[in-house]
Amino acid sequence: MWLTREDLPDTIRIEDRCYRIDTDFRSWIRFELILSDDSIDPYYKTSILINALEVDPAIQRENQEDILRALFSFYRMGKPSKKGKPCKDIPYRFDFDMDLIYAAFMQQYHIDLLTVNLHWYEFKSLFDGLTENTQLIKVIGYRTTEIDKMPKEQRKEALRLKEFWKIPNDFMCQENDRTPQEIEAELLARIEKEAGDKHGYK
Repeated sequence: MWLTREDLPDTIRIEDRCYRIDTDFRSWIRFELILSDDSIDPYYKTSILINALEVDPAIQRENQEDILRALFSFYRMGKPSKKGKPCKDIPYRFDFDMDLIYAAFMQQYHIDLLTVNLHWYEFKSLFDGLTENTQLIKVIGYRTTEIDKMPKEQRKEALRLKEFWKIPNDFMCQENDRTPQEIEAELLARIEKEAGDKHGYK
């Protein structure tokens, strides 16, 4: 539990060892973008993430799967990974929507993201608390609307808004982009498989 800024974690833990980590929200935005970048070979992603987050290089001695689990745990603010059906429509991307995110924080919280010092937990909590009064949340709603479930007379306008606000293909990592939760599951599954292959397991 964290009730003061001093309570916010600044390390990740693997068994009985703690490693200091960069907690600034900008670094964790980069974390999400690196995760979703399919141009980066998964084999190198762990090292790239460690460098991006300025983690103690000594962590490289740890098992790669344990490192990723610790990083994902911090990214999720210590909460369990959410299970659910794959997301058909990507609600937002930090690299494409930063203008809307900036405006939303300024509008709702009067926080200037260009100058503020925020721990990732602070930023993510505020991000998740944005309301439909902000343009960002309205846009996310347009993108994720399930047209087929709408009354027929509303579908045309909903489809127009969905197409107008959709994230361009240039910002998508592949035709069917994935959520961070799906990427986490894929990376861990791949590491487990590689470890099994290395030891002759099937």
